[in-house]
Amino acid sequence: MPPSTIQQSDHPILKVAPAYPERAQEDRLEGWAVIRIYVDEQGRITDTEVVDSSDSIFEDLSDRAAWQFVFEPQIEDGVPVARTYDNLFRFRLEDEPEPTSRSHSR
Repeated sequence: MPPSTIQQSDHPILKVAPAYPERAQEDRLEGWAVIRIYVDEQGRITDTEVVDSSDSIFEDLSDRAAWQFVFEPQIEDGVPVARTYDNLFRFRLEDEPEPTSRSHSR
């Protein structure tokens, strides 16, 4: 049996970044969450679940963002198919830029 041919990408055509959890920002906590997204034959999200995370504080907002992703139907061998998609959400704090001083010669 020949391998199936995927004719359209199984990746989302639109991703939404989650908000940074306020408490995590206050505590200067960075982390990640992996959300599994279940997509039907028409490209609609039917369910999500948390697969893993560095801290549960990142799970809810990651899950909410995952529900906003947009997928096209995935076609394999000419037939639309349901699939799952795992997305890693990373939460990183941006360091405050240090003030720079410049001296000017006269």
